[in-house]
This record gives sequence, structure tokens and C-alpha cells, in this order.
Amino acid sequence: MNVLMTDKSGAEVERAIQKHGVAHYLPKPFSAERLRSILNQLSEKASNRPALPAGR
Repeated sequence: MNVLMTDKSGAEVERAIQKHGVAHYLPKPFSAERLRSILNQLSEKASNRPALPAGR
């Protein structure tokens, strides 16, 4: 999972981001609360995932 922070926004940027599999993006300026919220969401998703088999 990844989060992209950028000074760009718009439909073209959103298409490029989706193409590269970015989970979330934050156009600047963004608040610390918004970043914290996204990181909390990603953390919850990661903690609910099944563990990978050993050796991965």
C-alpha cells in the first residue's frame, strides 16, 4: 500500500495514480488530520489481512 503526496490534482492525475496502483493520494496543501486518517485506514486494512506464508 502506498500514499502519494502531490502538488497536482485533477482527472488526469487520478487516472495516472490508479494506473500505478496508488492506494491514496493527497494533493497539497493537505491537513495533518487528513494524512492521519488515511494512514489509520491503511493500518486497519493491513492488520485485518491474513499473514503471508513463511519465506515471503
